[in-house]
Amino acid sequence: MARSHEYTQGKRAGIKWAITWLHARANEMNDEHAKAILNTAAFNMGVENRTDDQREPFGAITST
Repeated sequence: MARSHEYTQGKRAGIKWAITWLHARANEMNDEHAKAILNTAAFNMGVENRTDDQREPFGAITST
């Protein structure tokens, strides 16, 4: 069963907020290593979200 459009939009908005928050905290840091960790975490959240959105449902039939 597919999720509603509102659910998908809400999930994406929440993840976008979290990524923005991580980048903002990274900009406040003086330690370059801490900045790198937070920016990497934000980047990976975006990648994981994109991957989840592009996955096909289990058992989906695809033409080759």
